[in-house]
Order: sequence, then C-alpha cells, then structure tokens
Amino acid sequence: MTGKTHLVCGEALALCLLHPAAPRTLVLCLGAAAVGSVIPDVDVTTSASHRELVRIVSTAGAALLLGWALNTIFQLHIERFLLRYAGGREMTAWAVLFLGLCVFGTTQPHRSFMHSLAGLALLTFCVWRGAEPLAAAFFVAMASHILLDLFNRKGVRLLYPLRWSWSLGLCSADGTADWALCAVGSLLLVIGIVACL
Repeated sequence: MTGKTHLVCGEALALCLLHPAAPRTLVLCLGAAAVGSVIPDVDVTTSASHRELVRIVSTAGAALLLGWALNTIFQLHIERFLLRYAGGREMTAWAVLFLGLCVFGTTQPHRSFMHSLAGLALLTFCVWRGAEPLAAAFFVAMASHILLDLFNRKGVRLLYPLRWSWSLGLCSADGTADWALCAVGSLLLVIGIVACL
C-alpha cells in the first residue's frame, strides 16, 4: 500500500479502537498513530522509494509540528502530561533507542525487520517506556501497516530474522485496492475525529 493509505488507515483504526475522549489525548493519539503508520517504510531502498521515505519523514515531522502547534494554541500541556509517566532523561534514552532501531531498520531489506513482529514489539516497547500514553496508538497504527502490506504481492518477513515471508497476494501496492482503502480510511478518519470532538 502507499504511504497515504497507511497513514489514514492507521490513524482511523487507532481512533476507532482507542476512542480518545479529551483534546489532549486526541492530539497524542493522532500524532503517535501518524508516526506508527509510516515508520515501517524507513527501510525502502529504490530511488522511487527514497521519495516515499522523504514523504514518511515529512509526515512524521508534520505530525509533530501540528501536535506542538495544537498543544500551544489550546494550552493542552502535553509535555507535563507525558512527564508524569517518565522523566526527561528516561524519555530521551528511550527515544534514542527507538531511533537506533529505526537506523538499524534502514540497513535491512524492505519488509523485513521494520515489518516484523520483533520490530513491532521492540519499537512499541520503546514508545511505551518513554511515553506510555502514546504506545497504544503507535502499536495499532504500526500493526495496521504490517497487516495491510500482507495483502500485497510482495512478502512480509513477519518472523524476522527468519527468512520466511508471507503474502496474501491479493493486490498491488498502488492499485485499485489501495485507492479504495485510502478512501474508506479517510472517511473513517474524518468521522473518528468529529466523534472525538
């Protein structure tokens, strides 16, 4: 699936499953889901995929900037809320480990470590330890990315480092199914945001 499909489907699924009730938790849910939904594709290797990587980094950066802007405008005090769960040094240490795992993921073939159950567990653990309120949305969105990629023709190495890969082979990464899932995900995302407000 394409990056936009992963993004809207991951965010919509996180909202539907987690039902954030307050503006602060809505912003946190959307931000964590945005990162979780696109982060598996940091392992792309082709030149066309590098353009996708720029979009991934831009999306994650935009999610963080939007979260910061909403935090400032609506005085949500997200930083105080997050610091209740871990100290600044602890958050930083887990963020560094998270980034280290992502860097490791960039050295691995596409749809291997960053699309595996091990990658999902390790990255979610880092988020949980460093910023617990973000972990559920991150997990749901990253898991949705992996699940959606299983529908493609190219295999996903769920049990990395084992070489076995799984694919349902039902669609191509950017075909009609991708378009349909993006449309449905976008609609559900809008409905989810409106329902939370």
